[in-house]
Parts: sequence; C-alpha cells; structure tokens
Amino acid sequence: MAGTPVLAMGYIAAAALLLNLASAEPVRRFFAPAGKMALTVYLMSGLAGEIIFYGWGFNLIGEVGTMGVLGISILVYAGLLGLCHLWLRPFRYGPWEWLWRCLTYLQWLPIRK
Repeated sequence: MAGTPVLAMGYIAAAALLLNLASAEPVRRFFAPAGKMALTVYLMSGLAGEIIFYGWGFNLIGEVGTMGVLGISILVYAGLLGLCHLWLRPFRYGPWEWLWRCLTYLQWLPIRK
C-alpha cells in the first residue's frame, strides 16, 4: 500500500525536473495563464463540475464511467485554459484574484493592463 504514494511522488518529481529544463519553456508558457488565475480556475472548475454532474445541471453523476469523467475533466480544463489566455490579454489578474487583492489591500486596484 505504501508503494502507490511513493510512486506518485516520483512521477511528480520527474515531471517537475523535466519542466525545469530550458527546452520546456514553451510548455511552461502555455500553462502559465492558468497559474496566474489559479483561484479563478479552481472555482470555475468546481462550478463546471457541479453543472455537469449535479441534478440542477446535466445530472451526469453515475451516468458516465471513470474514463468519461476523465475526458470531461480534460475538456473542462482545456476550456478554462483557453479562457485564461483570452482573459489575460487585456487584464492583469483573473477576476477572483483581483477581488482577493482588493480585499487584501482594502482598496480598488486597477485590473486592466
């Protein structure tokens, strides 16, 4: 039973080392907008999951198998990644990140670049 978490940590460490290479710069640049909008991506992916799987949405819970859920999650993340790229063209932060900063500093901060 202890082998699975150790193997998972090994995979994560290997991915981190590979992404740290200079040749991985395009990959890092591709995923960077999702990192800049991590709170927004987290909240919106949860909302998308509720819309897709719960009864007040498409009610797909229990209707799709494991691979179906994996496929849906990849599609949701890809869509969110595309929206992050579009959002960050005119704006400095994601909408939730901007709100969090405004609440932290207790003032309205500019969101446009």
